Amino acid sequence: MESPISPEADRPTPEPAGSSPRTRGRTGRPAWPAAVFVVAASASLVGYSAFTDHIWEDFFITFRHSENLAEGRGLVYQPGERVHGFTSPLGVLLPALCHELTGSRSYREAIEAFRLMSVVAFAAAGLVLLRRVARESGGRGLSWWAMAAFLVLEVKSVAFSVNGMETAFLLLFLAGTLALIARDDLPRRWLPMGLCWAGLMWSRPDGCVSIAAAIAADLRFGPGRPRSRAVDLLKAGAVCSAAYLPWFAGAWVYYGSPVPHTILAKMNLDQKLDAGVGPLGRFLATASRAFLPIYHNVGDGQGWHPALVPWATALGVFSASYWLVPVRDRWGRSCSLMFTILVLYLSRLNFSFPWYLPPASVLGLAAIARGVPALAAPLARRFRPAWALAAVPLVAVGAGLTLIYALTAIQMRVQASVVEMGNRAEIGRWLAGRVRPGDRVYLECVGYIGYFSGARMADWPGLVSPEVVKTARQYRTDFATTVAVLRPEWAVLRPWEAEELARRVPAFRADYQLVRIFDVNPEVYSLRVPALLRPLVPDANLPGIGYLTYDAKFLVFRRRDAGEAQGGQADARGRRIEAGSPRAIRPQTRTRPNILATTRGKASGPGKRAPEPSWRRTMSVSSSAAGRPPRCRATASISARPKRRGSDGSSPRQSSSSPVSPSILPAGSAASVRASV
Repeated sequence: MESPISPEADRPTPEPAGSSPRTRGRTGRPAWPAAVFVVAASASLVGYSAFTDHIWEDFFITFRHSENLAEGRGLVYQPGERVHGFTSPLGVLLPALCHELTGSRSYREAIEAFRLMSVVAFAAAGLVLLRRVARESGGRGLSWWAMAAFLVLEVKSVAFSVNGMETAFLLLFLAGTLALIARDDLPRRWLPMGLCWAGLMWSRPDGCVSIAAAIAADLRFGPGRPRSRAVDLLKAGAVCSAAYLPWFAGAWVYYGSPVPHTILAKMNLDQKLDAGVGPLGRFLATASRAFLPIYHNVGDGQGWHPALVPWATALGVFSASYWLVPVRDRWGRSCSLMFTILVLYLSRLNFSFPWYLPPASVLGLAAIARGVPALAAPLARRFRPAWALAAVPLVAVGAGLTLIYALTAIQMRVQASVVEMGNRAEIGRWLAGRVRPGDRVYLECVGYIGYFSGARMADWPGLVSPEVVKTARQYRTDFATTVAVLRPEWAVLRPWEAEELARRVPAFRADYQLVRIFDVNPEVYSLRVPALLRPLVPDANLPGIGYLTYDAKFLVFRRRDAGEAQGGQADARGRRIEAGSPRAIRPQTRTRPNILATTRGKASGPGKRAPEPSWRRTMSVSSSAAGRPPRCRATASISARPKRRGSDGSSPRQSSSSPVSPSILPAGSAASVRASV
């Protein structure tokens, strides 16, 4: 029997004849390993979804378009305004279909149907990818089982496949592309390859980057004559263009541009990730981020074991450099080159989000699953058993993925029940009964609050709001100074966002009144991981505590003259300043002006600090209550355990009638960890 890591492992083997179709697939190999993978992958996705019940923020941005389409109001976010406020065509059309098929009852039925589609797509993607691994490995050896385990355990791919994003379909078309590159045994491979490329474009517009990476890998490592490969790629490009043209032309006619408005809006962002490290440092940080937990960088990694960073860095370096190693593994090196190109693209963006990373993660894991056995093969004659030499690092990779999967499931269960449904959805419902038709709500996180409020959103950076994008470009405004130009009727702000507005926009404290505080920090800080897992979370009560507290507290402001005619403001000399004038903006300075006085009081004299308003005082950190002071920007401005007050109107939230369970793994549903609102 051939060793799974023998030097011949990278040679395709001919398909044996005479196999029974009942017990073997068309390759002549037993079918039960593929069935085991399908069961394991489905259990991973369904189990994660059932345990966390997490719906990603962006799903509700997209689903508001889907809902309007299914109910006859057009593919729009706000009825009557044709704004291309979503990115993925499949990500908006399939939920619309699910909403229609489930009777247009609610988002809950629609997302459950969409999750079912995603589970099927993810399992199919895995089967396609594993079939190519088996072909390259000469059977279902160590590489096959390693890749199967990696797909089941890679939490970003699992999470974004069942939390409402289009990731499962993106991975399906990526797997189809990987099954076809670096091959010369398919006479008309350009046709399925072109259809897979079109699927990438229908999944995300930046699927063109994956297509470019696949072209580069095929030209570099594909067998046969370069001329024939180039002709195949040109034909595939023509098929892709023809299959994507209906959406491209339709979006151009319907919205006036084929470019999604979300892309134009995100050009205003600058997350300043990995600042000051240079291009190489940003590349390495992005490569390691492909294997780190979701939003690991929020909170400077607090709540995650410090060993994860060097582990992920080692995986990123291997995945990005394996294509340079002169071994005969054409396909594994192709995956490595594609990983390198995707990471290079992501590292050059001025914004980066975790749902961009699953394609890179899968490519990197494929390079590892093939590369480690290939590099260990020359030592097979000196080391017995040969498979153990490659199994040790692969098991280490699987162990890290398992740890991240388990802790992320715990983190996202709290995020879903306490932060999302217990806080942001409640803000939306509260606004729904108070926002008048035509009122604009200014905020950054538009998903939950925008969907559950049904209000007109003026979001930063303008994903569904053209006026925000226009203002940012015309006056070069940022999150804070855009308020001075637009003067929205409502503002929903995190504490540090409110602090920045008060510091940089002189009229904010006079024009806006705090009307409500929503705070679930007490619930978040009262929860603990089970005792068995606490050594893995050495510096916090929950994994990824920085991400959990990032959206745990919001301040809701209303403009004082919202019921009056739009006027503007006056400058220091009493001259009228129109709302759209750049004079309404205070330039950002290094010194902090003294503008934190209450809205009615004034400073008692020159140079004396005015009293702080009540909303500003709630942002101080109570180290005695929180224990270890938080390190991240989010928690540094949020009271870890603020005082709970009654529900008489001055309270940020109603008091909970029952204590929160100290463990997030009790018997029952995710609702058991959510305090009543």
